[in-house]
Amino acid sequence: MIILKTLLLLVLLISCGSAKQELYRPEDMVPTEDVAVKIAKVYWGKSLNSTVYDEYIQVTLVNNDIWYLVRKPKLESHKVYGGVLFIKIKKSDGKILSMGNFK
Repeated sequence: MIILKTLLLLVLLISCGSAKQELYRPEDMVPTEDVAVKIAKVYWGKSLNSTVYDEYIQVTLVNNDIWYLVRKPKLESHKVYGGVLFIKIKKSDGKILSMGNFK
């Protein structure tokens, strides 16, 4: 009888522990590409001291872990302040891994 109660308590604790993990999932910090684009626009805007408009932004999720975003000017023939910008954002915590530009 004691063994049965101990086993039942153990199963209950394990199931409660897994429920806690489902309530808070750090991978949801930057869950979609829309959120990644908003974060990128904020950082690009601060680094350029200007507003980043909706130029062509290419978004790629690498290994389901890192958002890689590249902002290209709409018209290649026009010089755009900042040129081609890139940023890497970690999906799990939103950390900026790297950021820069190409001209």
